[in-house]
Amino acid sequence: MAKRRNPNPNRPSPRLLLLLFFFLSFLLLLSLSDSSNVTYDHRSLIYYFEDRFDLVRFAGIVRDAGLFMILRIGPFVAAEWNFGGVPVWLHYVPGTVFRTNNEPFKSHMKSFTTYVVDMMKRERFFIENEYGDSESAYGSGGQPYAMWAASMALSQNTGVPWIMCQQYDAPDPVINTCNSFYCDQFTPNSPNKPKIWTENWPGWFQTFGDSNPHRPPEDVAFAVAPGASGNGSDSTFKLETPISLRAGKNELAFLSMTVGLQNAGPFYEWVGAGLTSVKINGLKNGTMDLSSNKWIYKIGLEGEYHRIFNPDSRDDIKWMPSPKPPKDQPLIWYKVNVETPKGNDPIGLDMQYMGKGQAWLNGKAIGRYWPRKSSLHDQCTASCNYRGKFSPDKCRTGCGRPTQRWYHVPRSWFQPSGNTLVIFEEKGGDPTKITFARRRVTGVCGYISEDYPSKALESWDKSKTESDSAVAKVSLNCTDGTVISSITFASFGNPYGACRSYQQGSCHYPDSLSVVEKACLHASSCTVSLSEDHFGRDLCPGITKTLAIKANCS
Repeated sequence: MAKRRNPNPNRPSPRLLLLLFFFLSFLLLLSLSDSSNVTYDHRSLIYYFEDRFDLVRFAGIVRDAGLFMILRIGPFVAAEWNFGGVPVWLHYVPGTVFRTNNEPFKSHMKSFTTYVVDMMKRERFFIENEYGDSESAYGSGGQPYAMWAASMALSQNTGVPWIMCQQYDAPDPVINTCNSFYCDQFTPNSPNKPKIWTENWPGWFQTFGDSNPHRPPEDVAFAVAPGASGNGSDSTFKLETPISLRAGKNELAFLSMTVGLQNAGPFYEWVGAGLTSVKINGLKNGTMDLSSNKWIYKIGLEGEYHRIFNPDSRDDIKWMPSPKPPKDQPLIWYKVNVETPKGNDPIGLDMQYMGKGQAWLNGKAIGRYWPRKSSLHDQCTASCNYRGKFSPDKCRTGCGRPTQRWYHVPRSWFQPSGNTLVIFEEKGGDPTKITFARRRVTGVCGYISEDYPSKALESWDKSKTESDSAVAKVSLNCTDGTVISSITFASFGNPYGACRSYQQGSCHYPDSLSVVEKACLHASSCTVSLSEDHFGRDLCPGITKTLAIKANCS
């Protein structure tokens, strides 16, 4: 591949804090800079906000659900998305350097931001993302770019706040915010700005070939309590293979496959992907380095270029029908007609017997699959000790299993009949074992303690002397026409464990099962309050009571 040179030469009220911290724990963040909805033909930009990219409709759904939305415009958003969400073609616009004081990049950034703002004048906005940690790497161009981004955002006259995550020098009135596991020590850079926790990370990135990271909810609660009073890996692979050279000119050709491009970091757009170094060893004169030679390269596949995954693709594409499609063959396209799975359950595409590639249903991209297994030697734990500071390697599960086996397919993508599934397989697998799986709810659990918050969030800053007869409740709900057919566990006292493995503790009310069965059996949903009306006098003084329930649905 041709190489390019790196060009790097007033304190808020307790109520506000509560609202911010607890609201942000389920904050919706939306990446708009997916290269799929921006195209470029060297003459004009074409923005596509229809179908899956209908931003206005999405904002309406958020509003109708009673939620708030912070809109992350970007264009760089990190988002653990390929190339940071920025379309790859922008890298090839002459003179462009991402995320610094660079006129071509700023021009495209302003154009995209203005376009989105014009659609969303009454919503909330982000500009840039986690730039403060990278700003110094851009030298003299870093701070001017950050200040320009803030000024450009304010010039849009939206009438709502703009925020910059991890931007320690965000100018007034742009609000600098915190993204982290813990933000209790974070302070805005001005007393006139509220303290906002924009990303409370309840987990961590799941990397292909690694075990599953989990952050215990107890640690999330611990991190949030003080306020109330993005991925990837760097791996270098070396390939050595014998070659035969002849006198005169020799041609070297390579086929290189990657799993995406870098998505963050200073000058990330200049980090190579695929083939970046070529050397010939064993020559009489030593090693010949061909890395800086002029290479001719072609990006993509013929099938991708002709969009053969689209039902409306060219009619002259010839597929080879076969009752027994080839197995374990790399770089191959598969196409099959499939029926719509019955019922209303969520659907997943089971790819555990395939190698690595991409999948489409009726022309819509399901995404990249890679059921790569994690190592049996990873440090997985049967239970997680949440005490102490959390790190991504602390509580892991799934050692020796595929990082991801099932890939969600929205039911709305299926037609009543005539569905087409297209697979591009890179490594080789068995397409005859690809199946659709339905996720059915066959059981529900509930686990609530007496001290669980039961007042509306908006009333938490009111006087504690107000009368409040509300008590904690466990709510169970079976879906899709099923009802609670049996109660397999019920204990009011100090039970412990997790769903499907609850255990009775030292305190247990003997009537727990009958109380729950009376309230829930044969109902599609039920609520059981932790009150004396249900469980009678206190059998275990001094112990905070908890109710744990496991029920079957059928």
